[in-house]
Amino acid sequence: MAAFVAVTLLVVVVQDIPLGSYLERVERERIITALERDAFLLAGRTEDTIEAVAGPAPQVVADVHRYRQASGARVVVVNSAGVAIVTSDDDQSATGSPYRSRPEIAAALSGEIATGQRHSASLGTDLLYVAVPVVSGHRVIGAVRLTYPAQVVTDKVRGQLRTLWLVAGITVLLAGAVAYVMASTVTRRLRQLRRTTEQLAEGRLDARTTVAGGAPEIRSLASSVNRMADRLEDLLRQQRAFAGDASHQLRTPLTALRLRLDSAADLVDTDPDAARDTLASAQEEAFRLQRIIDGLLMLSRAEAGITPEEFDLAEVARARAD
Repeated sequence: MAAFVAVTLLVVVVQDIPLGSYLERVERERIITALERDAFLLAGRTEDTIEAVAGPAPQVVADVHRYRQASGARVVVVNSAGVAIVTSDDDQSATGSPYRSRPEIAAALSGEIATGQRHSASLGTDLLYVAVPVVSGHRVIGAVRLTYPAQVVTDKVRGQLRTLWLVAGITVLLAGAVAYVMASTVTRRLRQLRRTTEQLAEGRLDARTTVAGGAPEIRSLASSVNRMADRLEDLLRQQRAFAGDASHQLRTPLTALRLRLDSAADLVDTDPDAARDTLASAQEEAFRLQRIIDGLLMLSRAEAGITPEEFDLAEVARARAD
């Protein structure tokens, strides 16, 4: 579960960090494009105002103020000398101030379109700016500059990123829930297998686990455990049967052998001939016992599935004789 969530989180992080940078760049370009469009519209409206000697028309001043209220951008209109003739400031204190020293104003008065971001020492913040020339015929008669706080772009991007990371968090939580369900399915079957093996280790040879349910690998493992338990139970059953058969079959010849040995020990001093006969009988019982043991071993091997092997008895006999 932890591995699944970690992989999902890694994928989300690798995907969202570049996406955040892309959103910031797109938002910045969108605002600059909008400012550039609006600057050209205002430039067309202010052309007559710049050429007029009597001063800016009230309609142009009203348009500039309405644009400031609607967009939040600061507007400065300068003439060909770089002197402000219309601004969007409420107190109009900037009217009449020289702006030609501003790089973007100088570029616009030279006929170029200037866009970018710079730090404003007077405002103490970064500004996005767009400056376009005001053209009358083939002459540049002034310029319009729009400035926009860069922090607004940052705030919008942060809002989008918050939404993006919220979706990413929900994705990771859903991945965790899915991983929990998957892991629970696997671990539940593994716990069943563990209980079965523990029961077998405790001697409960009838313990079996269910084969149905779970992944194919788990079902195969459960089937293997059951086959192992069946084989183990069969081997132990054969062992018990062999022990029972051996004890039953060996009891009688061992008893007869012990009695004959005891009798021979009693007759050694008094009747040596009878003692030899008794020892011969004991030897026959020993041979009989050997045959029984060999038969039991052969039976055990046959039940265990051991394949018989062929031997050259003459070679074995010669080896013994040598």
